This record gives sequence, C-alpha cells and structure tokens, in this order.
Amino acid sequence: MLFHLSETGEVNLSYIIRLATADDVSSIADLTNQEARRSAATVASSEEPVERWREGFRRDHVYTPWLVAVEEGLSGSKKVIAYAKASPYNQRDGF
Repeated sequence: MLFHLSETGEVNLSYIIRLATADDVSSIADLTNQEARRSAATVASSEEPVERWREGFRRDHVYTPWLVAVEEGLSGSKKVIAYAKASPYNQRDGF
C-alpha cells in the first residue's frame, strides 16, 4: 500500500489516484519545480514555467495519460501530492 506523510509528519492514507485535469497542471508544475530546486528526483535542472506545463498537457494528455494522487484533508480541502505522466521525448539539460 502506498502512503504519504502529511505536512505534520503523520502518515496519511486518505488520497485518491485519478486522471489529471487542466486545473491540476499548476500543482504538477509546482511539484516538479520544487524537486528541481532541491533534489535529483527529476532531470529538470531548473524551474520550468507553468505555461510550458499547460502547453504539454493540452498537447499530450489526450493520447498519453497524466495521473495525480490527491490528498483529501480533514477540512475537505484537496491537494495534489504526486503525479505520473507519459509524453513524447522532451529535451532537457539532464539528458
């Protein structure tokens, strides 16, 4: 079973995995940009503008799925905590 540590450090099993929507793209960009700044979890070596992510979503999601894991908070709030996507080859500095 997958799990996620909440911002308070507690294990949270209250999330769903679903197809991403255009409304999720800014959260996806935020997650990737955060990791580009602080880790090697992505091959992105610098932040990418959210508009580049929106263009990619519009172009690719019809034939390559984008998925998000959405945490459901106690107050009913929802937050994208992870994503997975497929897309054509994308030239980046990390390659």
